[in-house]
Amino acid sequence: VINQGEAGAWEYDYVPDSPAPNEQEPENNKIELYVMLGAASFAFMVMLLITIRLANRNKRMKRKKIEQHAVEKAASNKMKKPWEKK
Repeated sequence: VINQGEAGAWEYDYVPDSPAPNEQEPENNKIELYVMLGAASFAFMVMLLITIRLANRNKRMKRKKIEQHAVEKAASNKMKKPWEKK
């Protein structure tokens, strides 16, 4: 902005249009850091949930296999099934 003073001399007032590049970089770096941390935590949670689900599935399959084996053994021995009352 250029102002003309009362004495007729031109005075220049510097008004920056935008912040200097070095002032803007830390803010952008913080935003990028927060985005990366958010993405990493999301990926970690997804992997944790998948791991828990697979562990529970394997546990159920193992329990089912044991029960099936017990039923086959009881049928072959012509005994009562383990869960029936005596």
